[in-house]
Amino acid sequence: GLVLGDLGASLVAGVLKQNTGLRELRLEAVAITDLGTADICSAIHGRQGLKALRMCGNSIGCAGAKSIADVIVSLVGLEELWLERNTIGAEGAVGLANALGK
Repeated sequence: GLVLGDLGASLVAGVLKQNTGLRELRLEAVAITDLGTADICSAIHGRQGLKALRMCGNSIGCAGAKSIADVIVSLVGLEELWLERNTIGAEGAVGLANALGK
């Protein structure tokens, strides 16, 4: 499969900043860690049209989960969030649950 990694995620984030019509973002099993997750989250902050975010099967840990938690409160149209097969841990899961409850 494709290995995007954090450098690739940073490049994708640059493109995402220009794409305001994005409805679904799938970055699954492309070797993104907390660093790449932070770049992606910064790029999609406030996107009203984003309906689905799928980042399964990466190396996202607690810090990446915090980045996602911080951004999902700004994604008012988000209907789907897929994060399985990451290493988010209990603390990251609690942060996400709290953000989803807002």
